Parts: sequence; C-alpha cells; structure tokens
Amino acid sequence: MQSIERAEFVLTVGEQAGADLGEPSRLLQEAIVATKADEHRRALQLAGDAQTKAERILGDRASEKIGALRGALPHLGDDAGTLKALLNRADASMGTRDFEDTFRALDEGEKFVEIQTRSIDCITRSRSAFRNSAAAASTAFATSGRLRS
Repeated sequence: MQSIERAEFVLTVGEQAGADLGEPSRLLQEAIVATKADEHRRALQLAGDAQTKAERILGDRASEKIGALRGALPHLGDDAGTLKALLNRADASMGTRDFEDTFRALDEGEKFVEIQTRSIDCITRSRSAFRNSAAAASTAFATSGRLRS
C-alpha cells in the first residue's frame, strides 16, 4: 500500500506540473486493482513501474524547463544570480527526486524571468519615448527658431 501512495504522490506532482502521465496512471490503476484482488506482489511491481515511469517523465520535463531558463541567463545581466540560485535548487532537488521542490523552484524561476522581461520592456519603452520626445522637442525648437528669423 505504501508503494501505491508514493506513486500517487509522484503522479499528483506531475499532474500539477502539467506532465502527460497517461501510462504511469494506467499502471497505478492496475496496481490498485491487483491490491484489491490480493495480488500483492503484482501490485508492488506495477506501483514501482508507475513511479519509475512517472519520475522519468518528470525528470525529462524538469530538464527541458531548466534548459529554457538557462537560455534566459545571458539576457538578465546583473539579475542573473537570482535565477542561477533557483536553477541550482531545482537541480539539487531533481538529484534527490524531490520533484515537488524541483517544480516549485522552476515556477519561481519562470515568474522571475517574466517579471524581469516586463521590467526590461518597460525600461526600453521609456527610453524610446524619451528619445522620441527629445527628438520632437528638438524639432520644435529648430522650427520655432526658423519661424522667428
């Protein structure tokens, strides 16, 4: 029963992370049916298989997210340290198969990058607006000088 609960926990974390866990879910359902039929050895095997496959899928999904976030590092400049710490935490959690903390760190990293991207966009727009207003003021000043002459 404990192996079924562990597999259920991994599947729950995976579903929350948006992973496709169709096959591991099917194996877990078979394990539950086997338990009810007093086929405990088969139930243990199926629950173990479900957990193993789910962990492999979660590991792959986490690795993809880590790779994508690492791609954002060069664009963050001085703020990259925060994202590096979150990625290191995700890597360490993956190593201990703590997928709950892995995806929590990755979610925090995605939110951080999103906030930084919005901040950079706002700064870029502000600079562009300033340049445009400065250019407009310069043009207006030059035009008014010509009109006086």
